[in-house]
Amino acid sequence: MSIEMTDIVYEKSEVDLMVAEVQADADTNTADIVVVAEDIASNLVDIIANTDRIQLLEDDLYAVPEFIGNSLATSQGPSTTDTPYQLEFGALQDSTHASLGVDGTMTFHTVGKYKVVLHAHFGRNSGTGQSLIFGRFMLEGVQVGHTVHASIADADVILPFTGSFEMQTSGVDDTMVFEMIRDSAGDNSGAVYYGNPTLAGWDNSPCATISITKI
Repeated sequence: MSIEMTDIVYEKSEVDLMVAEVQADADTNTADIVVVAEDIASNLVDIIANTDRIQLLEDDLYAVPEFIGNSLATSQGPSTTDTPYQLEFGALQDSTHASLGVDGTMTFHTVGKYKVVLHAHFGRNSGTGQSLIFGRFMLEGVQVGHTVHASIADADVILPFTGSFEMQTSGVDDTMVFEMIRDSAGDNSGAVYYGNPTLAGWDNSPCATISITKI
């Protein structure tokens, strides 16, 4: 009788051990499932974030400019050194989010982020020595973006420039202008110039062009 009881106890221990092992395996599998679920959730967050980024890039790519302004002047620029000159970009234009004045003042009617693209042809057709020309954007009286710089040593040189940047306005009807100067460290000469192709069918190349896009 005692032997049978011992056998029963021994068999029950084996069962308990098997149950414990199964439970441990189940706990491990549950933990693994939780980790996998967390990885899936994390990947979904990344996918959604990347989708949002792609959408923003597409919006930027296909966004229509509020306006594109082209100056009709043959040339424009300061007449003395160290005196800021405000570039103009052609006729008055008005759009939903931004407008362009005849004096080159850009007004942003809607607070938000904008992309600015500037094309200009810096140069000179007279003078001696070296001309140092600088340009910058001023938003509400404060510079935004980097200063543009052209150094011209010859009397008949045109240097095409294209630059773009993104900026954030903070108030309704914030205004921005582009200023250029002839630095007093150089000769008192230099401006922006247009180009006039002789071949029929080619448009003139404006001395200055501005494009504003709401993004």
